[in-house]
Amino acid sequence: MKYVRFIKELDKLSFAMGFKSCFTNIYRDNSDVVEYLENGVAFASWMGYVSEVENIEILIALFEYFTDGEWIWPVYFSYYLRKYKNFYIPIEFIEYVIRNKEKQINFTEKELVEFETDFFRERKQYEE
Repeated sequence: MKYVRFIKELDKLSFAMGFKSCFTNIYRDNSDVVEYLENGVAFASWMGYVSEVENIEILIALFEYFTDGEWIWPVYFSYYLRKYKNFYIPIEFIEYVIRNKEKQINFTEKELVEFETDFFRERKQYEE
């Protein structure tokens, strides 16, 4: 699995970027990527909410992670893409979304449990 756009202030992982580093000088219409992300399947969550980095009083959503079977992203990724037109998206991910935007994403319950187990096992090695 590949991970995309984890924010260090929200996910204390070695590969996560600091929030201020998540911006670029390129502004784009992110609606195609947001739509793709919102069609992903939630496979892992826990009790608690994600708040905005800039204002912890603004709640974004329940803490969840989504996948399409190849990539994993946090619930807040689509939120920040909607909010900021210059929120950084790796070109590899943009190209992937373009190639797979018509992909139907669905998994068996067993596959979702495997994703969750693998994710939390892998996550431990990246925790700071």
